[in-house]
Amino acid sequence: MSYLLAAAICTTITNDGGPGWLYLLVLLFVWNAFKFVLIGPVCLLFVVRSSHSRAEGACLNSERRWRVSGLGRPLRDNLDGGGNRM
Repeated sequence: MSYLLAAAICTTITNDGGPGWLYLLVLLFVWNAFKFVLIGPVCLLFVVRSSHSRAEGACLNSERRWRVSGLGRPLRDNLDGGGNRM
């Protein structure tokens, strides 16, 4: 948002008789604003994917430890018990 504000200010100054090289700053500010607009959703997707794969890896590690230990499988919830437990 601040990049777009800076671009608007530079455009206003240039249109009111300021130096023409400020248009280069306008181009730079708009470019940076677009980068932030595009990179935000991409980063969000990476974070969601990373947290999902981390949770899946933890579940797989738990299963591997159970198999190696040779002990009976621990019940995690009512679904593992095969029905209602009292």
